[in-house]
Amino acid sequence: MIEFVLVSVFGLVVGILIGLMPMMPIYLGSFLMYFFLFDWQLQSLLIFWIATLIGSQFFGSVAAITLGIPGESSSVVYVNQVRQLPLNQRAKLLWKTARGSHIAGFTAIVLVWLILTQFTGLHYLGNHWLKLFFYTFAILVFMFMDRRPWVALLLIMFGLFLSPGNNLVLPEWYYKLQFVFQDITFYMVIMGLMILPEFMFATDKQPQCDYRKLPRPRHSIKDSIIYAKHTVVGLIAGCIPGPCADVASAVSFKTQKGDTKDKVVAAETANNSACIFMLIPFFAIGVPITMTSLIMANVLDIKGIEILQTFESQPHLLHQIVGMAMLLNFVNYVLAVRFISVYTTFLKFVQNKILSIQVILVLALVIADIWMSEAQLTTYIPMMCATISLGCLLKFKRINPIPLVFAMLLGDTLIWTYLQTYYIIF
Repeated sequence: MIEFVLVSVFGLVVGILIGLMPMMPIYLGSFLMYFFLFDWQLQSLLIFWIATLIGSQFFGSVAAITLGIPGESSSVVYVNQVRQLPLNQRAKLLWKTARGSHIAGFTAIVLVWLILTQFTGLHYLGNHWLKLFFYTFAILVFMFMDRRPWVALLLIMFGLFLSPGNNLVLPEWYYKLQFVFQDITFYMVIMGLMILPEFMFATDKQPQCDYRKLPRPRHSIKDSIIYAKHTVVGLIAGCIPGPCADVASAVSFKTQKGDTKDKVVAAETANNSACIFMLIPFFAIGVPITMTSLIMANVLDIKGIEILQTFESQPHLLHQIVGMAMLLNFVNYVLAVRFISVYTTFLKFVQNKILSIQVILVLALVIADIWMSEAQLTTYIPMMCATISLGCLLKFKRINPIPLVFAMLLGDTLIWTYLQTYYIIF
């Protein structure tokens, strides 16, 4: 129990720091689980994952609103408009976005708990045909959420090729060709395709605001309608494969009528419910559809844990995770509105040293990957350089790398699912 509480607090702090750091991807918190992979139990890993997810998404809006710097990618959609707002309006906006995020997060957590506990057996959700549908749906979404579907299809095929080969139905030549890429690790792929390009392409804006005492705005019926409407938008977006929080934020910002403040509240409400509701496909079907859930799926795969069977054999685990998630959601809300001046001071300090922080963080991640994979530097460095180059190219061309990561992680499962379907039909 003590470990559970300590890990929850640690995840809370890490999530807040990731959210406040300019342009720091929210899946970095999930990425840090690799450092504790063999030391923590499943309960601790799950709560750390959810704590960093909630905290980073919650506090990303603090950096975006106070300083006009995107704390996470889903705030990019409104950050330019927020910079035009006067200080007193930004202060009120902080209260409203925090309230909307709290309501949306709480609603999504309750729905996750109700959906997962109202079925007599979670294995009912995890059947072959439902997984087949969700895999196919995910691939189609990845293909058509970009104006170049063929690029996403090529990334999926390349990811299937790079995925670890444990499928005996594939021909021998496939594994001989794959041997060339044997030193590529999933850790390397996440860093090279996602994290490092985010750092390299992040913009550095100087802070211009100072916050002392914030006026607390009155709650109105209009605010309640915005919270309710865009919580639903986020819940729907949370079931869409890919960057669901970014999708929810963009849809809500563009569809909400009114001034900039209403649009920002709508966007933050939607992205917070989306980033939590994406737990449904992962917990209920075992299909990860976002970057954070892909990392978590890889962590569970390394530990040899089947999440559906675990929840069936230990139903109390789900209740513990949901209960702690509710508590963390409330704590994030309180912290978000009570210590704004502290966060602003921290952001100003970090802003002047962001390059040094990123270099130190990158070096630490690379050293950890080399140590964990026991790779040779002569092969690791060229592979890492090639992966970073590909990630920067995708970032420059505005191509989402998630299809590649999705196919690489689930390659064996995808191949086996479609082959099994072929054998059943024919």
